[in-house]
Amino acid sequence: MKKYIFSIAILFTALGSLVAQNTFQQEDENRLFRFGLELLDKQKYSAAREQFERFLDSGTDKVKMTEAEYYVAFCALNLDNADGPDLIAKFVDKHPNNPKAAKAYYQLGIIAFKSADYTNAGSYLKKAKFSALNEQEVAEAYFKIAYSAYYLGSTQEAVEYFDLAKRENSEYYAEANYYSGYLAYYEKNYDKAIVDLKRAGESNKYKYRIPVMLTGAYFQQGRYGEVLSYVNKFKDVQLELTRTDYLYQLYQMAAESAFALQRYDDAIDFYGLYRQTAGETISDQTLYRIGYSHYAVGDNREAIENFKRVALQEDTLSQYASYYLGQLYVQDQNFLFAASAFDQASKLPYNKEIQEEASFNFAKVNYSTQKYSVAITSLDRFIGQFPNSPYIPEANNLLSEAFLNTNDFSRAITFIERIENKTPRVKEAYQKVTFFKGTEHFNAGQYDQAVKLFDKSLTYTTDRDIQTASLFWKAEALATMRQYDRAKQAYQRVFQTRNRESEYYTKANYGLGYAYYNTRDYQNARIYFKRYVDVLESAQNRMNYDDAILRLADCYYVDKEYATAIAYYDRAIQNNNPNVDYAYFQKGVVRDFQERSEEAIKELEVVINRYSNSIYYDDAIYKKAQIQLENKDYRESIVGFTRIIENQKQSLFIPYAYESRALAYFNLKELDRAEADYKTILDNYVTSRVANSALLGLQNTLKLNEKVLEFDQYLSKYKSANPENEALENIELESAKNLYFSQEYEAAIGAFAAYERNYPESPLRHQAKFYRAESMFRLNQVDQALALYYELDRESQINDMDVVFQRIGQLQLRKGDFTEAANYFTKLESISRSKRQENDAWAGLLEAYFKLSDFEKMRVYANNIIEKGNVSADATNKAQLYLAKASIAEGNFQGAIDELLTTVNTSTDVYGAEAQYLLGEIFYKQTQYQQSLNTLFDFNDKYSGYDQWLGKAFLLIADNYIALNELFQAKATVNSIIEYSEVEDVVTQAKAKLVEIERLEEMQKQQEVADTTQIKGGNE
Repeated sequence: MKKYIFSIAILFTALGSLVAQNTFQQEDENRLFRFGLELLDKQKYSAAREQFERFLDSGTDKVKMTEAEYYVAFCALNLDNADGPDLIAKFVDKHPNNPKAAKAYYQLGIIAFKSADYTNAGSYLKKAKFSALNEQEVAEAYFKIAYSAYYLGSTQEAVEYFDLAKRENSEYYAEANYYSGYLAYYEKNYDKAIVDLKRAGESNKYKYRIPVMLTGAYFQQGRYGEVLSYVNKFKDVQLELTRTDYLYQLYQMAAESAFALQRYDDAIDFYGLYRQTAGETISDQTLYRIGYSHYAVGDNREAIENFKRVALQEDTLSQYASYYLGQLYVQDQNFLFAASAFDQASKLPYNKEIQEEASFNFAKVNYSTQKYSVAITSLDRFIGQFPNSPYIPEANNLLSEAFLNTNDFSRAITFIERIENKTPRVKEAYQKVTFFKGTEHFNAGQYDQAVKLFDKSLTYTTDRDIQTASLFWKAEALATMRQYDRAKQAYQRVFQTRNRESEYYTKANYGLGYAYYNTRDYQNARIYFKRYVDVLESAQNRMNYDDAILRLADCYYVDKEYATAIAYYDRAIQNNNPNVDYAYFQKGVVRDFQERSEEAIKELEVVINRYSNSIYYDDAIYKKAQIQLENKDYRESIVGFTRIIENQKQSLFIPYAYESRALAYFNLKELDRAEADYKTILDNYVTSRVANSALLGLQNTLKLNEKVLEFDQYLSKYKSANPENEALENIELESAKNLYFSQEYEAAIGAFAAYERNYPESPLRHQAKFYRAESMFRLNQVDQALALYYELDRESQINDMDVVFQRIGQLQLRKGDFTEAANYFTKLESISRSKRQENDAWAGLLEAYFKLSDFEKMRVYANNIIEKGNVSADATNKAQLYLAKASIAEGNFQGAIDELLTTVNTSTDVYGAEAQYLLGEIFYKQTQYQQSLNTLFDFNDKYSGYDQWLGKAFLLIADNYIALNELFQAKATVNSIIEYSEVEDVVTQAKAKLVEIERLEEMQKQQEVADTTQIKGGNE
């Protein structure tokens, strides 16, 4: 350790006055003593000690020997010799009155202090005779006693001696005041600290070290104005960074002082300097105050940026920050972000008043942005959570209004039914939401449920248009379930509303016409079809006019008013009716009844020659041949019947064609050919309607061919296939069918299998096999059902071949064999005899060709469903969606957007939900994040009932926020998903995304630290 070299005033007076000794011994003593002094002066303590010790061994001068003892001790101390303290102590004891003894402890203490031996330093210095010390030495002693006590933790003693030291006008004056002020500050004696620190600050040494404590003392005393006045002197950042300690803390305290005084402009100024110099992560509390300062002066952008960072946490500050974020977003009319912020504040429990305000504002913002479903949920929760809130009256009013606009029908119905005293507005809302829920059930094919909801809607008749619509759709549901009498009553009630301006008033004529038509009351049917046609004749939107005019013509035809029927068929042809093929066919049928055969054949040939893909193509061929047969043009009729038999393998007319051709051959005396056709019917179509006439025809033919004995064989076959109702075989089959229709599918499978085993030759075994396959289909036994359907296809012995083809197509779609599925749906299309069958075929082909990426063919069937199907909104919406998905697959995003918008604008079902999501996804992939958000924000209100797509939409909303670096909004969104979604897969994805967001938050914080200036100024 470097020794502190204490300056000693060595008196040489005695040396100068010594009388020269003549003896050798005296000269030697003087030489040793002088040489020791010279070495001491040169700080060569070891050599000096040796000289003084030699002098002591041989010296005779008592004065010099006393001094030599002192110098030996002094050298020992400076050499850190172990005997140094003992030597000096012995010297003091031995020579207490010696002037050097008076300062010995002082010197011992100074040396110990410089060696950081504060325990001994304090002890020695206290033993020093202060009367022997000069003014500077006294000040030094006091200061070092004080510092030693401070170091050893004796604060009170330190304060006492620092105060003694600072009273002296010495070089320790500034230091003593500094440390005295320092200790006073940390003892919270701020008045004393201020006095002492100001004195210390008068020296250059402490001028730039005391500001932080002096400012702190003012700040702790709440003297905020003085803080600002004082710190204003240090605003030259670049200069102060080079000299002032802890500059960033001065700025921080000045900012906090300005904040406390509500001098927000000054606060913003000093917070800015603080952030510039801090070089560390800013605390959330400081960020909150920075945000609030900007909020107070109307600087919304900066306020939002700071509040957002605070709001990411889940504490009191986060609750306040989220609340003010909501307020700011409302001011900026950014209601979507405002909702997220208020939602966050409402979920944090730290301040109940803020929680209440935020909860209400969350609901209110959602209502104002037409997010009625969310508004209903949040208002209901608010009313339950804060029943005594002053906002309750307004909340009830908003809830009533939200009910009137909601699309989350199930939830709205539940809420309203819980309300005991319903206001007129709530009743109106109930009428509406039950109606729309009923239409959802209707479109989903749940007609029983639809009727129940329409009846609920009819509980209140506040809105006459909704009343009319409910009655109409109730009638439609009943008619679809073939409950025609109840349907007729509902249709008639539509007319009783006298709401002639409603479209449903007009449509009721069409529906009622069909109700009578399907119950074969053609006279009444034509009354309503005619009303409907007459109203729409010159209308812009002709709705189902094309179909109605054909049904009207059919009614006149059935009632044998042939001329009128022909007139309406002609009108359909002139208007380019989509079913013009049917009009031509029916004209042919009518002309035949009018016995105008040539005209009939001419009309039928139009169908045959122009419409080879028509579902009436084989009808026309058969009818033409039948007319020729009746006109005894047997050869020509045989050509037609053969054409059906050979070319229309799936035609339902095949057994009829065989029967008619056999009759033609019989009349031409070609008995062998007639016999062969009759036998074909009895061999392959023994359960068909023509089997009986074929049996009679075969009997006559065999008689003429002298083969009477063969007849018994076919008679037995016919009887076996057409047993009496009481027969055991038939009873067993009916019993098995009862199990099927009771939805006891497992039991039905066993019963039908037993029937097939017990009656292996029965013609009805094919029917049993069909119902066994259907039971397996219902139980989702795909492979087993598919095997049976293929057997039925090969056997082709049942009347339900349309169902067989449809089922094979459906099951192959499930198994992923889309080519095979397309093949069977094409077969279904070829034998379709109703719009429903045709539409089912098109729907299957739509799906199959989409999966095969054959978008050209897919578009054909999509357009067929949209333009010609007219069976259900569900099928139309799916077709429209698939057009869009095909465009997406082809990379035609602009075309896809147009098609998706069409779907969204016309659909409120699952296909509309998927379309809305896909729109948002396209915009997201195109980095049009705000456009994507705007699209997805509409999702909750329109499609909130579709949980899977709703969850996916909110996950995509979070992705958009992440892309926009809006981590607060992203986090609020995924937290909302985790809290409210009931879809497990969606919640799992949300939790994973939350981890990702939190990782991004941490990265953002680290980047902020890296980007912040690292130099804080001075010493820290």
